[in-house]
Amino acid sequence: MPSKEPGIFVDAHGNKTKVDPSSGANISGMYYNSNGIKGDSVWSSKAPWAMLKGVKDHKNITIAIFDHPRNTGYPSYWHARGYGLFAINPLGRTIFSNGKETLNYTLKPGGSVTFRYRVSIASRDMNAPEIDALSKDFQKQ
Repeated sequence: MPSKEPGIFVDAHGNKTKVDPSSGANISGMYYNSNGIKGDSVWSSKAPWAMLKGVKDHKNITIAIFDHPRNTGYPSYWHARGYGLFAINPLGRTIFSNGKETLNYTLKPGGSVTFRYRVSIASRDMNAPEIDALSKDFQKQ
């Protein structure tokens, strides 16, 4: 996704990564989520699904990630940055909500948990209703 501003991103260990602005005809990506949010605003939004659409090698591509209702923290918060970070974070409630939400999830020693996600990669331009239908199908499973 094109970015107009440079960014400095800090990880959990305090390491900084500088990302320069990106522009040009070869950058076409755009993020969307199931709540109608678009672009940079998808970052830190909660939604059952998010997608990244663009053109790669002169061909349309759509990448969608789906959260599942049985997952802890559903619907989860999204990572979506212009430099290509596209992921879901079911456990980062405090950070994304500026402390308004918390999720104190503990896994007992020897215990296990299953998180369910689906990733769809299509070599075409898919629209929100198509992605929503895929999400609803996944939610039934």
